[in-house]
Amino acid sequence: MICKQTWERYLLKEVLKVFTLFLLSFYFLYTVIDYSMHVQEIIKSQKISLSNLCLYYSMLFSKRCDLLLPLALLIASLKVLLSLNRKNELLAFQAGGIKLKRLLRPFFFMAAVCTLINYLNFEWVIPRSLTFIERFEKHNFRSKKSQKRKEEGVHMLPLEDGSRLIYQEYDGDAKELFDVYWLHSIDKFFHMKKLAIGTEIPTGLFVDAFLRTEKGLLEKVNSYENYPFYRLKLNFDLKNYIGKPMESRSITELVKLQRSHKPFWKEKKDKIQAHLYSKLLLPWLSLFVILGIAPFATSFSRNLPTFLLFSLSLFGYIALFMIFEASTILGESHIVSPFAAIFTVPFLFLLYFGRKFLKLG
Repeated sequence: MICKQTWERYLLKEVLKVFTLFLLSFYFLYTVIDYSMHVQEIIKSQKISLSNLCLYYSMLFSKRCDLLLPLALLIASLKVLLSLNRKNELLAFQAGGIKLKRLLRPFFFMAAVCTLINYLNFEWVIPRSLTFIERFEKHNFRSKKSQKRKEEGVHMLPLEDGSRLIYQEYDGDAKELFDVYWLHSIDKFFHMKKLAIGTEIPTGLFVDAFLRTEKGLLEKVNSYENYPFYRLKLNFDLKNYIGKPMESRSITELVKLQRSHKPFWKEKKDKIQAHLYSKLLLPWLSLFVILGIAPFATSFSRNLPTFLLFSLSLFGYIALFMIFEASTILGESHIVSPFAAIFTVPFLFLLYFGRKFLKLG
């Protein structure tokens, strides 16, 4: 059982002190900088209450949690291990019969806690926090010109059968869509001047039907003055659901989307898998941190390169985190298969640093 021994409680306490100090100090500094950038908008706005502002910055912490927790653990673990090494306390522990791997149990315990927190964050907090942050910044931190600017061009509405409805304008009072294309499939589509959706059965006005011929050309095969679309089922909420970013979806939701057989999710299979694998892997960064620094911070040397170890560890962590982010982009773009893009680098990391860790006494 962890923290049963006095020395385990001592090490855990030392790690927690540095971990908490770094985390709070770093995020306080981040909050002050972010607040100074938006201070004029916050003062001028009468809608922002103190409670909403505090909620906004707490949500921002959850957004950066996957980066900050392993980083704080890295700093805290390095500080404690190098301090023990420099004072020959590691040697004293080993002389007392405590092996290095056992000595690292409090550090791995902290890493496991950080991993669990990040999993809970990805599952329950992130889907709500990113939505809140987006709405808060949209209503309070963007210029009036950008708020008043209206979207122009065409609009696309996905349908449950995998087809798409493209239209230029929507009249909410008359419940009519104008200049509409119903892309039923790659070989068949309808074009209509107007589509009335206020009735039980959507009805098109001045409808042209197009089919692809055996030669591969699209030709108009029929024209109708009025045409009822019995199979056209519109769901405007579906557009918002499909358009929701993958970053804002929980792990369980991504698993359900991966297993879904609906056409519009099959088209986004690579994107779904890339973000799912990324959210399954990123929380383990805390454990990677301990595996990476333990063999070097516990090695005995007369002139221990403390500054060099800190510098290389920070650089390595930032590089590893950026590689994970880049791997997600490569996976969702299908430049590399999502599984290979996400898990290749962690596998090589574990292969190299895992072997070094196993050689510890």
